[in-house]
Amino acid sequence: MFSTILIAWSISLIGLPPFFHHESCGQCTPCRDSTEDIYEIMVKIVQGEGKEDYLDYLKVLGEYMIDASICCLGVTAPTVPLDSIVHFGEEWHEHVLERRCSLGICPMKKEGMLTFPPRRSRGFFDDVPGLHPAEP
Repeated sequence: MFSTILIAWSISLIGLPPFFHHESCGQCTPCRDSTEDIYEIMVKIVQGEGKEDYLDYLKVLGEYMIDASICCLGVTAPTVPLDSIVHFGEEWHEHVLERRCSLGICPMKKEGMLTFPPRRSRGFFDDVPGLHPAEP
């Protein structure tokens, strides 16, 4: 029960990546682009569109940001998704693989979650299948 509440709490913090993206000065690529990539991946997972590899992408992307960012903003941005994946991996896998929340307390497929329009990012994972919508 406690872990399910915490995973719902971490998913409810989906507003943090856009905040970090907005606050980024844009000087370093890891912070400028990867904050948006993290947000797009988390939104897809919560909306029930996550792919099996997305959790691995979040881990690699977060570690890349921590290692390559030049300020504390870029180092701090990936901590919520990284820590919640480490401590509550089973719950994340349930959301990605089974596309459900066992207690029904997270905002899966909630309408109107996007707080800024996704763009075709110049980020680390441009080649992630299904991350970006197909261009016409």
